[in-house]
Amino acid sequence: MIFIRRFKNGALVDVTTWGRCDAFGDFIPRTIEQSIQINVMGEAKDKDKIHKNLLANGGNAYYLFCADENCQAHIDDLLIEHRVVGMKQLLTSRELDVIKTLFTLRSTKKTAIHLGITDSTLVNHQSNITKKTGFRPSEIAPMIADCASVELLLSVVSPTDQPPPTNVAVKVLKPSPITA
Repeated sequence: MIFIRRFKNGALVDVTTWGRCDAFGDFIPRTIEQSIQINVMGEAKDKDKIHKNLLANGGNAYYLFCADENCQAHIDDLLIEHRVVGMKQLLTSRELDVIKTLFTLRSTKKTAIHLGITDSTLVNHQSNITKKTGFRPSEIAPMIADCASVELLLSVVSPTDQPPPTNVAVKVLKPSPITA
């Protein structure tokens, strides 16, 4: 899967999810470790920059600091680098809302109430997400909703391009499992 997340002033403002396709437009299933997360951070001070990071699930994360007019070219370059030649959008905005809310609230019952839907409708959304992606919502939720890596990057990338301090300690917290 390919996750393209756009940020403005450090806040997540848009997410799109894409699946790799063959020449006939059929979805090619991949493992979560083969996922690509592209984070469009906004404009850099002097020139375009790309930071790369390996995520805890084995996927690759890229952080693009670029002007809007250059951004698509950088995304295209990253996709070519990963030999992605065909893509189609996977999840609807409502399905993305379900995943983000599940990630935040950690409870299916609270998620259904928050979204104003019944438990059975939530189960249907989760089932559709799994059918489309090949993954349970809890498996892909960090790639969509977890912004800790972006917050960490922004805390160490200074606007003056000074190297980050070497004595920064980072504690990685694992999210608690989703409960009913």
